[in-house]
Amino acid sequence: MKTLQLTSPYMRGEDVEIAQKKLIRGKFLRHGQVDGVFGPETARACSQGHWELGFGGKLAQAATYGDTFDKVLTRFLADGELPKDYAERRKQRMSAISVGKKSLEWLRKRVGDTENPPGSNKVDWASIWYGIIGPWCAMGASRARVESGSKVFKRGQYYAYVPYIVQDAISARNGLRRTFKPEPGDLWCVDWQGDGVFDHVETVDKPPRSMAAGTSFTTIGCNTSFDNSGSQSNGGACAERKRTILGGRRDVFVHEVG
Repeated sequence: MKTLQLTSPYMRGEDVEIAQKKLIRGKFLRHGQVDGVFGPETARACSQGHWELGFGGKLAQAATYGDTFDKVLTRFLADGELPKDYAERRKQRMSAISVGKKSLEWLRKRVGDTENPPGSNKVDWASIWYGIIGPWCAMGASRARVESGSKVFKRGQYYAYVPYIVQDAISARNGLRRTFKPEPGDLWCVDWQGDGVFDHVETVDKPPRSMAAGTSFTTIGCNTSFDNSGSQSNGGACAERKRTILGGRRDVFVHEVG
């Protein structure tokens, strides 16, 4: 098959549809995105697939779909097997899940902490630590990951602003990847208003069983409220929360691959 990649205008056709169906089966692409158009989201899925399937060198994050990728993916979908060197790289990369799990446990010890004084956005281990006094959901998540050995999140640099997390994950930059199979410790970014601006992030505790709208899951969130009566993205507390997938492109789950 010819190599599929981002072009202007976008590549279209049956071969793109076939690739998209396989990417969905591999959980690299969201269900319902078989449209026969090789756009940015399909390219992102290919990049994630190359990384998770253990490709090395220049192909490790290639946003393309070619013969070699198709053969490796097809075999993986059939029996879960990968060439030995691919399997070793995949194992190493997927071990980054431990960073997320460690960050989850680090945050669990901060549940119940609130701003001091109330309404100030001042939290010694989040906003004050990061160096910006402002909404601190991302800064709290960043602190937890820095303390857990992350090579991606950095004090004063990455991340204080949720849209930047989403942008880097969707573009497969800086060790972040969008995921459609969230694990404990992954990040849930949400657009509460549905206006295209992601304004809150929390750390996944018990993941959703599916990506269907209305599916419940649990998180630990920073700068939220203890229940639904207060502000969900500026509530001033670190809290355990029960959430549901909103759907309509308002949820993005993010995995750190290092």
